[in-house]
Amino acid sequence: MNDNLSAQVSRSVLIWSTVMVLATAAIYIAIIFAASAFVDLFKGFGAELPLLSRIVFSTYQYFGVLSLIAVVPWIGILRNRRVWSPANQQRLVTVTAGLGVAFLMLGAVFFASYLPIFVLGSVVD
Repeated sequence: MNDNLSAQVSRSVLIWSTVMVLATAAIYIAIIFAASAFVDLFKGFGAELPLLSRIVFSTYQYFGVLSLIAVVPWIGILRNRRVWSPANQQRLVTVTAGLGVAFLMLGAVFFASYLPIFVLGSVVD
């Protein structure tokens, strides 16, 4: 009975962590495509961008490296998927934190992308 429960928990953790890693990767891919589209759009304006936008647009290519926050511990979960251990619990927390960082970065990119539009809109009024 205990072995069956442990196997179910291990399988659930494996599925959950895989979904989180895929979601994290999808978010970073979306960030890279969205940011590159906004960079091309704002180059044509000729106006100086706000500081946050300049920082995000100059570093968005490296955001994919942040996905390693989730991928590296996920590999550890894959290697030890038959054993539910404190190490796997810590890895699952790290994978979840990686997804949280991805959502924070997504919010920062969207805010930085629309900030110049808001600034230009306030100048026009």
